[in-house]
Amino acid sequence: MNEAYKKKADFIADVYEWFKNSLKFIVINTNTELKSSFLNDADYCEELCHYLYKYDTEICKIILNSHDENNLENNIAASKLNFIHKDIKGNTACFDFKNESDGIKRLIGLLPILVEPCENENTDFVYIVDDIDRNLHPNLLQQFMTNFLLQSSAKYHVQLIATTNNSVLMDT
Repeated sequence: MNEAYKKKADFIADVYEWFKNSLKFIVINTNTELKSSFLNDADYCEELCHYLYKYDTEICKIILNSHDENNLENNIAASKLNFIHKDIKGNTACFDFKNESDGIKRLIGLLPILVEPCENENTDFVYIVDDIDRNLHPNLLQQFMTNFLLQSSAKYHVQLIATTNNSVLMDT
């Protein structure tokens, strides 16, 4: 398809653009790198923090320690990110991304599914996630899926294709 597009085959242009712009593969592992673009957008970062706090992670702020201009494709190594946690009493603590749990790292990788459609209201997205339930507490995954379904059915044209072994999730 890419070759046909390069040769300006009109019949394939719309399909190619849809695949290029609408399909988003979410690949998350414990060594994940995050795009710096979300950190440079205060509204996006605030929305991400809103969800993190809503999911009882106690994360209320994301701080970037330093910025490496020579980093490939404007990615920031996850170890340069700090997360401020705030407990019920208002006490705060700062953690490096590398010191966060695998579950929080996984959640941070999944949250663009909820945040990006809000930032790009006129765009349709199809997210593809392999093993969506990996490293997530079943209740957290259930809450995430509920939020996704409510948000996508109410306002945004978003679909989620995911694999899972969680029979409860498959049943719902």
